[in-house]
Amino acid sequence: MLSKSLYVLTVLVLAVAMVGCGGSTATPTKSAPLPAPTQVIVVVTATLPPATATTSATATLMPTTAVTPTLETTPVKPTNTPGKPRPTATKKAPTATPTQTVPAANKYPAPKLISPMYVQGGPKDERHFPGDALIFQWASVGGLQGDECYQLSVNFVPGGGDSFLVDCADQTPPPKPVSFTLNKPSGPGPNYSSYLPYPISDVTVNWTVTVVKDAGKASTGAQASDGTRHKTIPLSPTSARAQFPLKGS
Repeated sequence: MLSKSLYVLTVLVLAVAMVGCGGSTATPTKSAPLPAPTQVIVVVTATLPPATATTSATATLMPTTAVTPTLETTPVKPTNTPGKPRPTATKKAPTATPTQTVPAANKYPAPKLISPMYVQGGPKDERHFPGDALIFQWASVGGLQGDECYQLSVNFVPGGGDSFLVDCADQTPPPKPVSFTLNKPSGPGPNYSSYLPYPISDVTVNWTVTVVKDAGKASTGAQASDGTRHKTIPLSPTSARAQFPLKGS
């Protein structure tokens, strides 16, 4: 930039000098010598930048990498074949929820068993087969309605067992006993011959009593007095379990 300015100034000075020398030229005479040419010296002082000036920082260009976006495509499974009619959706009929027999509230207390039962350290209460009938006794819980019964459950170990509906609509006042007889093997039914193990050996008899509602005939359940099976709904807690030995005579 400084060199260019000096050049321009030099050209201007030369131009001025030439103009000064132009025009009508005097004819020199022999008696007047020509004056010596005048020399014009132009001094151009360059102005230096301030000491505090700083050069502009050189920008560093970072190479950039062009990123080509990748589009992920999810294949769409055709839901229908071209040319075929779309199948009509069918609604499934609601599935019926099976009803469950909900036990009734405890309307009665648990029956208290009387005999036969074996009390540890007490009198020996046992029965003998095939000569003894098994007579079960428990205390009444009060008057029962027409569809309410006692359910006696008897189990022979080893052997089998069964449940019996007893004294439906019983009106025996408490604390008088209510009873049920399971006849000896040679007596009429119901008897306990089919529950004994073979070969016959000494067994232990367990039994409990519950107050129930007779819910009608069923394929399985407690045995009624006519030999048919009935389903039942508990109306009381089950009594404590009693047991006694049944020995061969």
